[in-house]
Amino acid sequence: MVLNNAPAANGGGWRSSQAGAARSNWNSSNNNPMGGQWRTTANPSNVTTGIQKMTLGSNASTTSRSTAYGRSGGPVIASYSKSTTGDIINAPHFEPLGDPTIPVGHADRTESTIGPASTKNRYMVVIARFPDHLFACPLYSHSGRGIGHKAADVRANHIAMKMQNDTSDSSNNQTPYEPLEVRYAWNNFTLKSTSNAHLMAPVAVSYINVNDISGQLTVESCESLAETFKKLMVKAIEDSLD
Repeated sequence: MVLNNAPAANGGGWRSSQAGAARSNWNSSNNNPMGGQWRTTANPSNVTTGIQKMTLGSNASTTSRSTAYGRSGGPVIASYSKSTTGDIINAPHFEPLGDPTIPVGHADRTESTIGPASTKNRYMVVIARFPDHLFACPLYSHSGRGIGHKAADVRANHIAMKMQNDTSDSSNNQTPYEPLEVRYAWNNFTLKSTSNAHLMAPVAVSYINVNDISGQLTVESCESLAETFKKLMVKAIEDSLD
């Protein structure tokens, strides 16, 4: 079975002035990988200095932040016109509690009518936008442990992240892909060396629930993100239909 990719519904020009080389490599050179225009969220000074605000290997989490850092503190409020593939957003994230040993009352545990859950404001990378919501992949640091202990086919569903132009080899890449590079980020967002985006665990996030857009990937990493996601999803669907 072969699934054909439909053309992007939303056209527009590349938003990065430094994307000339990437333009020539794309068949649809005026579109970003998933449709829509590239946006420079930060002002010109933040595009350069914003990178320096992000600390790799920090003890700060790449996956959550204090709920006190609310919507008003964010640089950009998400909407259909202001969102694009490769945006790093912060939004509420809910999932069943993976570690049953976490006791009742712990900050990492929330009791619900269907059992204990993990609830937090988590960073995610936007894959695609829709009229009423975003499709995004959650970021995990795995409590600093990484995913090296997981099976190869599970690791293949993740992709590492790093700071653009970082040459320190501080990214503990345990995935089969080159890390995604963040071209700028605001000072409330940090990466750990074990930070990964879980590509095959995307979530739908309503625009009204997005706290803010906290950063953005490089043009090249947006292309890589889109292509890797599409390949994995097509393969998973084809395997499921067999």
